[in-house]
Amino acid sequence: MVTKNAPASMYRSKEGLGIWEHRGKVAAVGIGHSPTARRWDERPETSVGAWSIMALRRAIEDAGVTPDQVDGLVIVPVTTTGAFWPDDKPLPMDAINAFNQTSDPLDGVAKLSTEWLLKNMPELTNVKYTAYGPVCMSNALNVAAQAVGDGLTNTCLVLKAWHNLEGRYYQGGKNAANEIDGTSAIRNIGGRLLPMELHYSLLNIAENMVRHTI
Repeated sequence: MVTKNAPASMYRSKEGLGIWEHRGKVAAVGIGHSPTARRWDERPETSVGAWSIMALRRAIEDAGVTPDQVDGLVIVPVTTTGAFWPDDKPLPMDAINAFNQTSDPLDGVAKLSTEWLLKNMPELTNVKYTAYGPVCMSNALNVAAQAVGDGLTNTCLVLKAWHNLEGRYYQGGKNAANEIDGTSAIRNIGGRLLPMELHYSLLNIAENMVRHTI
């Protein structure tokens, strides 16, 4: 299954569209999240992939559905809150080899794909719909809700995962320079204390198929 970015038609990005056609037909019925940490200790069980799996399983349990009822998966593929993995930095092979891999060795460590998740969550046997909602959780939620309303999926997991490998928020752009001017100097003087990883997962179910209510 090849996952692509959701098409622009999945987003209500224009004015004058009126009331959403699926209003009252889609419900969020479960939530799960992982622990948080200041930085990654390079153990497989605390990797962004491992904690994503934990969050998804908790969301399934919280919703009161079984894994085989899940037929959709929408995620944000970029997980970094800091720098991307440096080209000259050795790969964390212990963490990589602890899981079923995709063609990208950093999948599950410094980024995330639906393919990696499905390879490492064998209980998800009926997923027929996958999509990426890039950039932020709101995009992923938009895509999942529209997909449920359109009948592309009935029970859909939604995931946004973060990692912060070096323990400091956002090391690119102005933060990578020797000096920072303007308001950035005040806002970023000590680095933002964001958690290494935070995962938020929801299950969306069409109203006419709801077995569990909020």
